[in-house]
Amino acid sequence: MVDKLQTPEENIQYEGNNIIRLFVYGTLMKGNSHHDEFLSGARFAGHFIADGFQLYDFGNYPLIIQNEIDKVRGEMYIVDSNILDKIDISEVKGNLFSRKLIRVINDNDDVQEAYVYVYNKDVSKNVKVSPDNPPREAVKRNDFVWYASYGSNLIYERLISYIKGGKCKFNGVNYEGCRNKSLPKDTRPVTIPYKMYYGNESSPWGSGGISFLDTQSRGQSLGRMYLITEEQFEDISKQEGSDENWYNQSLSLGEYNGVEIVTITNKNTRPSHNPSDNYLEVVRMGIKETYPEMSDFEVMKYLVECGIEKR
Repeated sequence: MVDKLQTPEENIQYEGNNIIRLFVYGTLMKGNSHHDEFLSGARFAGHFIADGFQLYDFGNYPLIIQNEIDKVRGEMYIVDSNILDKIDISEVKGNLFSRKLIRVINDNDDVQEAYVYVYNKDVSKNVKVSPDNPPREAVKRNDFVWYASYGSNLIYERLISYIKGGKCKFNGVNYEGCRNKSLPKDTRPVTIPYKMYYGNESSPWGSGGISFLDTQSRGQSLGRMYLITEEQFEDISKQEGSDENWYNQSLSLGEYNGVEIVTITNKNTRPSHNPSDNYLEVVRMGIKETYPEMSDFEVMKYLVECGIEKR
């Protein structure tokens, strides 16, 4: 039989004849983004450890899965059925998490039974986190996107001219900038599952084509993604040009650590034209900056292949 918490009887919430205890380890913990929304009416019952679980950093929130050797530190709360139902709706949607009843223990060797939300999906691409070094609180899922670039925005400094505004040193154009001028939270290489090609005849880069994606067939392009706000992505898209001749289509490329990867191109195939030397050099520099392990020959081979017409 599980020992009862030493709690005034009038403050205890029951599920049938049992106290409802909830063990939390991420955004529901005190001071984190979802605590006040869901647990403001719950009673804190102490710090506990769940043995047989591993904590992973999912980018915008942590998660746990069951294993045999690891442990997760967290907080326990006494909740009522209304609170539990509300959290169930949030956590179980999309079949990402399941609520399970487990045993947890505190530093005084007090063992209790508590509910916990366990992740159901594959975690092979996520980073394990030490129980003594939990992941930092992350932003809400819908606040950010990964913007996947594949042309001139492969250069970090070039992308920043869209965010901060002002004159871009690479093409001499003055940009308005984003409403939110904060820098990207993260940046990393990404493979885009479409071939890049050079389209249109003139642009702010002068005479010659610029980069688009051929969405009519599969292929691969070297990309670089930036973790920016959805608002920043909208503002960058507008500055790139969103009319019918330019970047009038947003594409979802999947997710990374639970955050959507998006990019822009034209919904139709643009007339093919070779890029200007200046534009090609900027893309070359961006690839070298993003993929420093690539040789000069490999970079130029890739850029030349992007100019080969497939039709």
